Amino acid sequence: MNVAAHITFFYVENRLGFLESTISNLLSINEDVTIFIYSNTKFDITKYGKNVFLKTYNYTKEGNKNYSKFKSTISQLFNSNNNIHPYYLAWESRQIIYKNRLKFDAQIYIEDDITFNQKNFSYWLKHKEECLKNNYNLGFLRYEVDGNNKYFATDLLQEIKNTIVIDNNNYLVNDNNPYCGFWIYDKKTLLKFVKSKEWAFKFDEYMIREKAAIGMHGQAMKFYKSTVIPLITNIDNTLQINEGCLVHHLPNNYIGDKEFCKIPVPIKL
Repeated sequence: MNVAAHITFFYVENRLGFLESTISNLLSINEDVTIFIYSNTKFDITKYGKNVFLKTYNYTKEGNKNYSKFKSTISQLFNSNNNIHPYYLAWESRQIIYKNRLKFDAQIYIEDDITFNQKNFSYWLKHKEECLKNNYNLGFLRYEVDGNNKYFATDLLQEIKNTIVIDNNNYLVNDNNPYCGFWIYDKKTLLKFVKSKEWAFKFDEYMIREKAAIGMHGQAMKFYKSTVIPLITNIDNTLQINEGCLVHHLPNNYIGDKEFCKIPVPIKL
């Protein structure tokens, strides 16, 4: 299987370690992986190998902060020579993704500080078809680690407890916040995505960068019935989420937040 991964990286030197970890984890996947990095400046990527490519664009921290005029028309962004808001760097990958929509068996859009590795990819391969044929999105959860080495779900604002059965298998419904900082779609799903209003960013939910990372499984979107996470049965007959859904949000910067990082993972029922 050939897989393309797309990483937005607005250059900040002290974040290079996060980027390197993200790249390393993607390259650990036992498939033919090609990585595209989208940045505002050139930097040395030779150590990452021949399958990693750098695309650079003219964005600066001092870019136009009045980004509303580009809010609903992606073509304005790609055809503009203006010094626009730097957050729009997150949208540039759409051109390359679309151009290669038939070339790759799967494509991933991912933020520059998330570990997505072989365990996560195997989880996706194992469960995606069952979910897709029943019109559900296979869910992932970002997690962070506190000073006591305890794990917490980054994005959940409250506990999720509702379960459903899909083809005789138990799933937990993420009816709180399905955002996880990335999306992964196989070719068939991507071909549907590129024809959708979500692909063209014609929706009101989420901020500029988050719009790029939510794909088409946002809470208010109608493409899927909902986002679900497979459950496994422990030896004491309790249920817990399949840990393949967990991806580390490396900065751990929401630990201690008033709203985020309050739900321990792995979630057990």
